[in-house]
Amino acid sequence: MIKNVILHLFFKLSRRLFPGRLYPIRDKLFSLLKLHIKDVFIPIGNTLMYIDTNNYHERGIFTFGAFEPGTSRFLKKYISSLKDCLVVDIGANNGIHTLTMCEARRWGGVSVIAIEPNPDMVFRLKRNLRINNFQEVHVCQLGASAGTEYIQLGLPYADECSDYHNPGTASMVQTDKAVRFIEVECRALDDIVRGLGFSTDNVGLIKMDVEGKELNALHGMKDILGESDAAIIIEYNNSNFLECKTFLEAFGFGVVGSLVSYGIDSTVLTENICFMKSAVSDQKCDYNQGIR
Repeated sequence: MIKNVILHLFFKLSRRLFPGRLYPIRDKLFSLLKLHIKDVFIPIGNTLMYIDTNNYHERGIFTFGAFEPGTSRFLKKYISSLKDCLVVDIGANNGIHTLTMCEARRWGGVSVIAIEPNPDMVFRLKRNLRINNFQEVHVCQLGASAGTEYIQLGLPYADECSDYHNPGTASMVQTDKAVRFIEVECRALDDIVRGLGFSTDNVGLIKMDVEGKELNALHGMKDILGESDAAIIIEYNNSNFLECKTFLEAFGFGVVGSLVSYGIDSTVLTENICFMKSAVSDQKCDYNQGIR
């Protein structure tokens, strides 16, 4: 345990001293020393997360103490301003952003739905929720789609912990990195929300990371988009971003900007893109500083 803490602090300090150079150095060091740290948990802000350093996201969190800090910062600020509504994490993975949603919602009576089709990641997500005592989170082992269907999900690893892998690249569309497939159930988000007893006009935020299935998932949330003022966060995908943007514009949503590490940048399209309806955007957003 002491060795793990020392390694964690070493990498975290190194990131501050040598920004932008550490990913290849880090991976060479892990390979050279044959490091595989598994089933330990470390603090991420005010939450805890189980770590397996053969997992791309969890190695990043172990070594650098954060993942997509701009998105995490936005979620904390935005969700803490919401009350009596629903926030949704589509493509929740191991709960990287679900944990942030749960932490932020404690102050506003906000309910959380986490949607993830990969059973390996659902297991890790539920374990991370338990260790933080985040209760009453609705975890759905499903994919998001335009309607109910069963689709082959391509997984980029043979089994969960055998070698260094990135489970976040599991996809139903972009399957060039897949080494095996599993069949998963998909449903429309409108139906998932109503099936859990919530109203589609009461959704306050949706974060979506679905590896190429963004447009199809958007078609399954037309009631939410038409009836709510939710902030929509979509991982940028150059294969369909313009189609997604056009689709959202038909419901009154516009691009606020990219959720980069230092705040909201309205001049670039990269990482996670935030969309809002104009009235909400004008009321809550400062492009330079992020959410008020």
